[in-house]
Amino acid sequence: MALSDLLTASAVSPVLPPAANTAPEAASVQQGTVNVINVDMGALNAEAERAIAVSDDALEASLVAGHELEEELGPEVCRHVRHCIEDVHDNMHSAWFDVLTAEFARHRPMMAPAIWAISAHVWEGRPPGTSRCCKAEEA
Repeated sequence: MALSDLLTASAVSPVLPPAANTAPEAASVQQGTVNVINVDMGALNAEAERAIAVSDDALEASLVAGHELEEELGPEVCRHVRHCIEDVHDNMHSAWFDVLTAEFARHRPMMAPAIWAISAHVWEGRPPGTSRCCKAEEA
């Protein structure tokens, strides 16, 4: 799902309190000068690439350690260990992602719907085996 679709869908979010789900009343605004903060998208993309590289390296190290453990303990024991901890690990990882998202939203309540939509896009938009949800120009 595209990020713009998620942002539109987040207008009524099941995770936000009802007060945050209601649209604000229309207000009249006087035209004037708008100050826009200059954002260095190149630096933001570079930081995302750096974080993805660190994540990919950690994933690779985890896979190597798993293969080494399987060689030492045997495939049957490793299958049993994975069966015992896989769901627990996945639930822990998902819960921590939700904590981070909730904390970002709590610290920027006016941006909460967008934060939840972007988090869903990042979490659900990754093809299997990748760290990136989309190309920089699609964000």
